[in-house]
This record gives sequence, C-alpha cells and structure tokens, in this order.
Amino acid sequence: MLRRAVVLAAGLGERFRGSEHKLLARISGHHLIEYPIRSIAAAGISRFLVVTNSILLEKLSRVVTELERELGLEVGFVINDDVEKGNARSLLLGLASSREPVSLVTVADHVYPSTLVARLVRGYGEAPLAIAGDREPVHVDIAEATLVKVSESGVIERIGKNLDRWDYVDTGLHVVSASLLDYVERCGSEGEMSALYECFSRSTRGSVVVDVTGDVWKDVDTWEDYLRLVEGRNGVVALRAIESWRV
Repeated sequence: MLRRAVVLAAGLGERFRGSEHKLLARISGHHLIEYPIRSIAAAGISRFLVVTNSILLEKLSRVVTELERELGLEVGFVINDDVEKGNARSLLLGLASSREPVSLVTVADHVYPSTLVARLVRGYGEAPLAIAGDREPVHVDIAEATLVKVSESGVIERIGKNLDRWDYVDTGLHVVSASLLDYVERCGSEGEMSALYECFSRSTRGSVVVDVTGDVWKDVDTWEDYLRLVEGRNGVVALRAIESWRV
C-alpha cells in the first residue's frame, strides 16, 4: 500500500533563466512545485518527503507549508547538498528517510494530472519498480526525455536518454520498493537515477512500466519549456492538472 510520496527537488535548475528557481515559478497561479504535490494529494496520498538542498529549503518550505494547511498534508524535508553527484543520491536519501516498504517517487518539475497518478497506483502491483510510461507523448521533447525499453513480457530492459529503440517515455512518476537500498553497493549511489533504475531492474525481477498513455504531462527543464506552459500550446497540460484537483 502506498502511504508516502518522495518529491525530488534538489536540482539547481541552472538551465532556467527566470529570476527565481524554476520550482518557485508560477504557472496558472500555482508554483511549479505545487503541481506534483497537488496531483498526488488528489489521488489520495497525504504524506510527503521533499528532498531539496539547503539553499532552496526556506523558500520551498513556505510554499509547502501553505499546501499542508490547505490540503491537510504531512510534509517533511530531507537535505541533499551533494547535488552535483546526481539525482540518484536524492532518490536514495528519500527512500531511506521514507521508511516505507514502497514509496511513490516523483521529480518536482513535471506537471501532470491526478488521473495519471491514479493509473500508476492501480497498475503497479507487486513490482519492485514501476515507471509511469507514455507511448505517445504530445508535449515532450523526445531528444531531452528519459526513454524506457521493455522486453516482450513487459519487463524493463533499458532506461536512459538517446536510446536507439524505446517503447515508453518516462513521465517522472514512479513506484519504488525500499529494496532498492539493498543494491547500492552493486548499482552505485551517484549519477543519474535512470542508471540506478536500470541496474536495479537487471539485478531483480519484475520491474515494469505502467502505461499511462493518453494523460497529458509536461517536464519543465528550460525557460522555453516554462514559456510553452504559461503562454504557448502546452498550456492545456497545466489546466488539465488543475481540473483534476477539483474532481
């Protein structure tokens, strides 16, 4: 049973040209960091751990404290000041602090509706790792995306960028077993989360992709991504997310 979500929010956002860190940028009246938290809360999870760095902690905590009061959430923070070592480190710190047998894990800079969360929660089963994957993403630059290749039986084989062949695009929302922590020595604790996932998938059995094709979503890596959400053709993604919170 999923009882806690881990939000990975320790990145420096160096490709974003706004005056604030990108997670504090507003989209349709809400800070970017609010989108994954609100969508997950609307899907029924109320306990969160936000993995961030010391520089961002104070500003993010202000936003999150308001969400706690408004939505009745329980939110804690975990500090990762070794951001240069990759997001795998944030993931492992979050899982260790969660102390749950399985956690929902999300990157903090993706916008998606609560329906996407609900589909992953319904479909992950007993998998040690389940990635919410999209076969036909509409609002995402494939050249920048994390791609997933699965076997004929649906088990994850490859995860990463610039794969020659792929079946899904990673939406940035995952269900991860705490057993991943047992593979740190074999798989490493630094570098990209996708490499850690690939190693873990090869070392265990049953890691899968849950198909969420049809739900709109968008990653915000750059200033241009942000502008497309605020004033461009990707604006529908934010609106769909907001609508899903009200259901």
